Amino acid sequence: MIQAFLDRGFHLTEHDPDFVIVGLDSDVTYHKLSLAILAIRAGAIFIGTNPDSNIPNELGMLPGAGSFVEMVAYATQQRPVYIGKPRSIIMANALKRSGLRKDQVVMVGDNYRTDITAGLDFGIDTLLVYSGLSKRAEVEQEDRQPTFEIDSLDDWELI
Repeated sequence: MIQAFLDRGFHLTEHDPDFVIVGLDSDVTYHKLSLAILAIRAGAIFIGTNPDSNIPNELGMLPGAGSFVEMVAYATQQRPVYIGKPRSIIMANALKRSGLRKDQVVMVGDNYRTDITAGLDFGIDTLLVYSGLSKRAEVEQEDRQPTFEIDSLDDWELI
């Protein structure tokens, strides 16, 4: 993500930034969190990449980007502006970049709250994979259901 911002002409600074972007960081430190919190409390705009609480890994369900975002939100007493799923802007930009239409794509994910909600809100088909965070019994209670559901990506057959 850092390289993507640098490629767009942004520069990184630890001193008086205009924006603080909090996302998944497998090398997070107390120092990094402190800098983010101090900058936001001093007026920097607080941006979260996505609210995923966990990410599946061969070890199990590890903390996701949303875990870090919520820690910073708690310490700053400010809510972030989210730029990733489930916000529609990420879906609109993906379609624009790919040149595809809504009826030609499907949002695939293992998290109902972020992945599937993003697709449903944007009006595209969704495929919920139950090998990750969301559980079938929980999703059955939701008012809006995924278009398709499978237990594992191994079960996915293209038509």
